[in-house]
Amino acid sequence: MRRTALKTLGLVALAAAAIAYLINPTFAADKGGPPVKVDAEGNAKNLFTGCYGQVGGGGLFAETSEVLKHFAVGAGCDWQVNAIVVGVSGKYAFGEADLRALTISGRIGWAMNPHTLAYGHVGLLMDGRRPDLNDSIVMGGIGLETHIARNITIFLEAATDLGKWGDPSTLPQVYEVSGGARIRF
Repeated sequence: MRRTALKTLGLVALAAAAIAYLINPTFAADKGGPPVKVDAEGNAKNLFTGCYGQVGGGGLFAETSEVLKHFAVGAGCDWQVNAIVVGVSGKYAFGEADLRALTISGRIGWAMNPHTLAYGHVGLLMDGRRPDLNDSIVMGGIGLETHIARNITIFLEAATDLGKWGDPSTLPQVYEVSGGARIRF
């Protein structure tokens, strides 16, 4: 089951990347180009440099066939040098079955064009009520983010657990799919 789920996640991510690349504004008939940030001196800045707040939702899938839908809020900061983007973020999710989860993660990505980013991320998933490294799960996955307005992006992420700290028998195999919007400032 794990191998099939990873193949499915990979195909979904590849399809999402292709669609995001093909619908970007540089293919538009008016050739308006991507949105641009300008600093106080009038210099253009990289679009993925800066901090953001995010809202979104998704689902946590456990090997027990249980799906926990959730709503999440978070924040993070990114730094872009040429096409490479490095960032850190945190999010708090709450939802069905009294779910509370805190995730702290880092990411590294490649700006496929000026406003679309493909990235990999690694983070710690902990209990949101009482965060404890001894009962956390190391999550790793991929994501895609694209600008839909000057300072608003949408994203889609998929992740699976890479390892567990604590008692592995009490922590099931976990997959997560999430998406949402980020407001950059």
